Amino acid sequence: MAIFYHRFVECAQQWPERVALEIQTRDGLESYTYAEVRCLSESLAHWLISSGYAPGTRCAILAANHPRWVTTYLGIIAAGCIAVPLDTASDAHQVATLLNDSGASLLFSDSQHLQVAHQAVEVSAQVATAGSQSRLQTQSTGRVAPSPGLASSPAVFDISRTSPSAPADFRATPVAPDDLAALLYTSGTTADPKGVMLTHANLMGEAKQFLVGSRSALAMRCSACCPCFTPWLRWPICCYRW
Repeated sequence: MAIFYHRFVECAQQWPERVALEIQTRDGLESYTYAEVRCLSESLAHWLISSGYAPGTRCAILAANHPRWVTTYLGIIAAGCIAVPLDTASDAHQVATLLNDSGASLLFSDSQHLQVAHQAVEVSAQVATAGSQSRLQTQSTGRVAPSPGLASSPAVFDISRTSPSAPADFRATPVAPDDLAALLYTSGTTADPKGVMLTHANLMGEAKQFLVGSRSALAMRCSACCPCFTPWLRWPICCYRW
């Protein structure tokens, strides 16, 4: 069974110059083709793999709606890691709670939320068990440094920074359909947020069901206005096709 990222690559190969993602900014419409989305996603995946982050590593995302959010998400699952989207409305203490609960080893953030990200890491370290090493350490450079007992030292990483390009023969890390792909937290309106585990098979099922009910290109594009941390944004914004 092909995973979601494999299907995305098929789209990128078939329609490399078509627009896959676009966002309206103050300066105008910002567009990314399938080829550009694939390049950015695989660059990040290559960085994760070469930096020593093993498959199954939980990577949190704290960033506003933007194509870079999507390429970060795709890069994480392409590397065989687990994406943990976080609500940008959360404060530092709330983010820290979810980082500790999810066991995240890396926090991706945009420039708009870097301050909260750094504060959350500090809070996470304060509430960690006395004498134990914090799961996350803030590094302003975003570079990986060695840490005892870990393949690589975790870091807060600014997604606006450009990662080295992936080799032309890059291949996504092999995963099984039942492997965990994402951990999506509930809103916590009536109780503490709970992490909902989504496998690669779940992502494929959601994508298929979404597009079965969204026949028109207009419906797909309008749906892409949903907040990035909601579970359904992934499918229309990637223009997944069957």
